[in-house]
Amino acid sequence: YEQLVRPDEDFDRSLNSFSLYGQHEQRLFDSLTLLAGARFDTYQSIGSRFTPKATIMYHIGDFNLRASYAMGYRAPGLDELYYHLMKPMGSRHIITFGNPDLKSETSNYFGVNAEYRTDRFSASVTAYINQVKNMITSSSTKFTALSEEEQNALREEFPEIADVKLSTLSVKQYYNYSRAKVKGFEVNIMAMPLNGLTLSANYTFAYGRGLEAYGSWSRLNRSVVHTATLTANYTR
Repeated sequence: YEQLVRPDEDFDRSLNSFSLYGQHEQRLFDSLTLLAGARFDTYQSIGSRFTPKATIMYHIGDFNLRASYAMGYRAPGLDELYYHLMKPMGSRHIITFGNPDLKSETSNYFGVNAEYRTDRFSASVTAYINQVKNMITSSSTKFTALSEEEQNALREEFPEIADVKLSTLSVKQYYNYSRAKVKGFEVNIMAMPLNGLTLSANYTFAYGRGLEAYGSWSRLNRSVVHTATLTANYTR
């Protein structure tokens, strides 16, 4: 049960959801293991969805090879559906409008993984592609770029605009991409050269794009293409 309340606007929205999920791991042969799962989600006034997943792993010596498939589902949140407010964000101000007509996201994820593991060293590489339908995203427009009619309508709705420097004000709105695609790979390395000393490195490449309603592709919001992490940990 989720609830979104804004007492200053006499605003109260709630959402009930129910989920049921489970998975089973089965060794088919000495070197072959299957992991299968399923999930059922239902959201009040939004809809229901059944989503399966499966991974098969082949083990030989110190190597593991995996192939995975997972179907995903995400209903829009109360904020994405019903937000209607103006608030400061650091030195800027944002007017956010929810969209009650948002559709739920569905996705199909495919991935392959190769892993080498011993007591003191491990390395893995994963490649994947995730195809998403109706991905929820948002766009921001500077207040000064709006038409005079739109600006006046917002001034009537949010009188506090008069106290804000207009060059710092933006309007944010939620909408659905018709479809989106994220593809990439990840490399993980871990070594224990001395007792108590663990060194690890991680690199992730992710390239995500969404298809706009007018037919062109754009970068996904908040998507980071390159991510790297180096860690040294000593315990005694």
